[in-house]
Amino acid sequence: TLGFAGCHIRELALYRESDSRFTDIAPKVYGIHEDPEREAYILVLEQLRNMILMDSADDVSGWGRPEIEAALVGIGRFHAIWYGREEELLAQPWIVAPPTLAGMIEKAELWEALGVHAMNEFPQWFGPSDLSLHRELVRNIPRWWKPIESMPRTLIHNDFNPRNVALRPTAEGPKLCAYDWELATLHLPQRDVAEFLCFVLGADATEEEVAHYVGVHRRAL
Repeated sequence: TLGFAGCHIRELALYRESDSRFTDIAPKVYGIHEDPEREAYILVLEQLRNMILMDSADDVSGWGRPEIEAALVGIGRFHAIWYGREEELLAQPWIVAPPTLAGMIEKAELWEALGVHAMNEFPQWFGPSDLSLHRELVRNIPRWWKPIESMPRTLIHNDFNPRNVALRPTAEGPKLCAYDWELATLHLPQRDVAEFLCFVLGADATEEEVAHYVGVHRRAL
């Protein structure tokens, strides 16, 4: 459920994907070396240069509407690759332990501890009221996770935020470039959208603005 199991083989498998909906948004891969006996798992990727908004997690002010839309269109097209193919995706040897209801419940103590840690380490962002809400969500995992497993899921990036996302300048305009795919897993495509928007939208974002961006992603998907 934490997403780290199998990450060394999962990212290599992703970079073997030939579908243009992935290759158009990922760094160019020059070589893949996989040697389980030596525990050697190596990707040789392009060095990303002259990108737009690369490493912008500490300053997201450059993410305006055109940039956000470009990212959502790119990830929406990627989500479409495995959309409606959940059983086929689960049969892939590299998917390894996608999150489940049982796994989420099993780790309830960990989720609780993470909430306490957040309040102690980042009190300016996560206070007692946030911890109370967090604990309520942990207690109610069975109620809100079951619908997730009943809705259409697909392969998602699962760490889709400005730490791992930039825009590549092209003649047609900026295009998404997403990297660090080791946490990719089976989940709702909206999971990537929600994480990304939490980073790039300010506290003054309106309901209409959020609905617009959700629609951009949905149409791309």
